[in-house]
Amino acid sequence: MSVSATSDQIARNEKCLQILIPALQQAMKDFLNSPESAIARIVDAARQFNSMWSYSPDQARAALDIILNDGLIGSETSGAVGSFDPQRTSEFLQTFRQSFPDVTDSALTADQLVTNEFLDASISLQP
Repeated sequence: MSVSATSDQIARNEKCLQILIPALQQAMKDFLNSPESAIARIVDAARQFNSMWSYSPDQARAALDIILNDGLIGSETSGAVGSFDPQRTSEFLQTFRQSFPDVTDSALTADQLVTNEFLDASISLQP
């Protein structure tokens, strides 16, 4: 789980983020623990959009299985849902710089890119 914002936006919206981020964490935990209600709503919304795109309950469950089995969502090293691992982020930055040297600020650090500042450490997927 991540939310994108500039430093200025974070500063202006600090009080909101203190409420929003834990709410998003809890929503993710609730979804992963009991996804059927959300899956039904998503499938219904896709049907109501009446577009070329369709989405079935089986597709939604298959997507959720991939997300869980491949570790795309989980509690990071801190244990909190949605937390960023600073070491992993630094490794990503290093790989990104090697692939895209012309578009990456060489002075950018993981601490400038991500923060766990607004997370509620008590919201975890671990039992």
